[in-house]
Amino acid sequence: VSADVPDTGRVATIETESAPRVAEQPPGEAMPDPLASLWSEDPEATRLTAVRALLAAWYAPIPLQAGTDPCSQVDAAGLRCLVDQDSWPGLLTLDRPAVLELWRAEDDAPRHVALLASDANGVTLALDGERLRLAREVIDRDWRGRALVLWQMPPGYRRPSTRGDDDVTSAWLAERLALLDDNDTDAGT
Repeated sequence: VSADVPDTGRVATIETESAPRVAEQPPGEAMPDPLASLWSEDPEATRLTAVRALLAAWYAPIPLQAGTDPCSQVDAAGLRCLVDQDSWPGLLTLDRPAVLELWRAEDDAPRHVALLASDANGVTLALDGERLRLAREVIDRDWRGRALVLWQMPPGYRRPSTRGDDDVTSAWLAERLALLDDNDTDAGT
């Protein structure tokens, strides 16, 4: 990772939507599967498409090479991947768009969608180049908690810092924490 990666100050956060547009099921009719098109696609293609949607949310449209782990490619944009197993509350605490890994019992490989927005009533996904608003329950049946989140590296980042490090990243972190401390002090007066 190059120390020349600029600190753009950009941060992609999960959007909140005040007026959810969740499709409603007509009485007595089965609602079509809003994710049906996803399950007919190549699993790796869904992953690349979802990561591209995250990169767009970060205003970092870098080209991704098929057949290569996207996480090994995003550092060119000053970003890193966090892949984790979590719950909705844990994921939403990160306040970042995410790629959700979805599984269906009849499939031997997961499919992926980009989570762009979330609120108490539903989620907004990037799917087939469109924004799709769904009730969270639609995702819950296929999501097992695995997600990929992008985060921006601090200036000069080379590796995770440890206690006692005296490097550019540690100085940057100390400065940011001091700013938070100042904001908390100002809010309390």
